[in-house]
Amino acid sequence: MHTVTYDFIALIAITLMLLALQRAGSTALAYRGTHVITCPETGEPAAVGLAVAFAALTATFRNPLMRVQTCSGWPERHACNQACLREIRTAPDESLVPNLVARWCRDQSCVCCGTAFEPVPTGRHQPWLMSPERQVFESKQVLPQKLPEALRTCGPVCWTCLMAETHTW
Repeated sequence: MHTVTYDFIALIAITLMLLALQRAGSTALAYRGTHVITCPETGEPAAVGLAVAFAALTATFRNPLMRVQTCSGWPERHACNQACLREIRTAPDESLVPNLVARWCRDQSCVCCGTAFEPVPTGRHQPWLMSPERQVFESKQVLPQKLPEALRTCGPVCWTCLMAETHTW
């Protein structure tokens, strides 16, 4: 009789532990990476990294507590009230750097050949950017807080045109 009780308690404990780990893992995935937000204090774009381990740990049994770990506005504004967390909390995926580029590409065509970016490229063959001065560069070369301006002023270049123009195999 005691064996069944202990087995049942162990099963419940394992189930609760797995649920906590699943919740922590999904929180870590949701808030990882660099987020580009509009700073509530300056109105300018800012690149923010969150304390993901802290958020995941606190998410195991309640809503995650979030803290800014890095910000492009620091050290000048290190004592801010971190009001930008509201923007990230409402839609964490919307502000991630790769998602900004992918969303921007959705309605774009290559500035060289005119091919539409459907589906949006991911992985190694992400589109490159061409500046108004006709310089071609990777979006990864742009500081995250400068990415909104680059996406506003540059055009996308598809992988095929990049290879044809640069001959970098």
